[in-house]
Amino acid sequence: MFRSLRTKLVLSHLLVIVVGMTLSGVLLLTFAERYLLDATAESLMTQAYVVARALVPGAVPAASAANVSQATNAMQQATNLYVQQSTVHKSQSPERATAMQKSNLAHLSDVSVRLSSDLPTRIRVLDERGLVLVDSQNGTDEGLNRAMEPGVAVALTGEQTTCTHDGVMHVAVPLFHEDRVAGVVCVSQPLHDTLAVLDGLRWLLLLSTAVGVLAAGLVGLVLARAMSNPLRELATAAAHLARGEFDWSLHIRSRDEIGQLGDSFRRMGAQLQRTLDDLAQQNERLCELEDLKTRFVSDVSHELRTPLTSIKGMVETLRAGAVDDVQVRDRFLGTIEAETDRLAALVNDLLVLSRADSHVLELRLDAVDITALVRESVERLAPQATSKGVRVEVVASAGPAVARVDPYRIQQVLVNLLDNAIKYSPAGGVVTVSVAPSPDGGLCVAVRDEGPGIPPEDQPHVFERFYRAGGSRKGRGAGLGLSIAQALVEAHGGHISLESVVGKGTTVSFVAPSTASSGRCTLSNRPLTVTPWSRC
Repeated sequence: MFRSLRTKLVLSHLLVIVVGMTLSGVLLLTFAERYLLDATAESLMTQAYVVARALVPGAVPAASAANVSQATNAMQQATNLYVQQSTVHKSQSPERATAMQKSNLAHLSDVSVRLSSDLPTRIRVLDERGLVLVDSQNGTDEGLNRAMEPGVAVALTGEQTTCTHDGVMHVAVPLFHEDRVAGVVCVSQPLHDTLAVLDGLRWLLLLSTAVGVLAAGLVGLVLARAMSNPLRELATAAAHLARGEFDWSLHIRSRDEIGQLGDSFRRMGAQLQRTLDDLAQQNERLCELEDLKTRFVSDVSHELRTPLTSIKGMVETLRAGAVDDVQVRDRFLGTIEAETDRLAALVNDLLVLSRADSHVLELRLDAVDITALVRESVERLAPQATSKGVRVEVVASAGPAVARVDPYRIQQVLVNLLDNAIKYSPAGGVVTVSVAPSPDGGLCVAVRDEGPGIPPEDQPHVFERFYRAGGSRKGRGAGLGLSIAQALVEAHGGHISLESVVGKGTTVSFVAPSTASSGRCTLSNRPLTVTPWSRC
């Protein structure tokens, strides 16, 4: 139970309230007790002044006349107090009577004192020896020496004093005559009324504390629930997130820090969901790349195995004795040379693709006349077109078509496209190369043949490496020409596309940007995001 935040909040609120009310109650009782005792002491002191002025006119109390007058006026206004004295005959023992007659205040021995108010106050008048001359409590102490009482002993030295003993407050005021202590007025009053008031205050404070704690507990419970419920809902949402469940709703509507925390938690959940979706997509792409890599290695192995097997067979044949036959030897050496050239071209193509994939393909950009570059590429492949019986036509405007490109790489693209077009065109067919401005401001170069075309199901894959379309195109080349062309065009910031109709021919076109930075350009590596992925 004590692990609950709600319980801790309630207990902490109650503890603070109990401590606060206890301290305030103790301080209040202390101040009230001090106030009541001071008020009682002041009242008794005032009564002592009144009695002193009434009974001993010639004597002066310890306080100044102004203070005595002020105290007397205050008492008269508050209680209409006055002192009645009368002469009565008191029956006393001979010893007490003799001792009293020897006092300087012997005339008070036959005086009776009574206050107008029915106050439980006891008044005693003592001479300079501490002998009691007047006692308002039926003369109990008259004739007795009380000089050893603590308050009387101090007053006889000339200082007024206040003390409390056995629930009774005593005030002793010295009387001076000719700068000497002539006597003492001692006024006493029980404190049971004051103590009763203090006890009542204690019970009231105890009751108010209990009620306050109960009310505070209820309010604290409500507040703690209002504070802990959002936190509990956040904990539940965190548990859902830990289990990979994102279809939960967080109902926190407060505007305080907890509400801000709930908003941050909702945003975190949404971001986490998007991140997981991105990771899933990246995982799928990585699986596809893994499949492509596996297929790529298999295709490269196959492409390398065929010429190597052919070369090895011919070498073994020559070593077995065919080298003595000049015609066979020359034919075999020509075939070995052709296969070696094929291997060199394949390795060079793979190197170009590898650099393009690594974004480190080096380009030397310069202002180049694309039309002149097209005509040069056509002239380069003219023997191949003539042997095949294919005519190549160039369609371009009369003026130069200038673009900032790497002439060697763009010519490599043109040679690949023209080679494919001548290779798949029938005898007597026409290959058309056109150069024209593109809508986006670049230059569009299109190579069109009159070959058998590419089936629609194969067209989305023609730019994949080692992919060979079906039909009459199957089995010709390594399947890297269009892949290299695409890599080189995209390295320039352009794009390449293919359109084909079965039986009518194929058109491959690419757009070269008309503006680019001149000089030597090396493509910088794009940032990579490394994410974990499962095996496909």
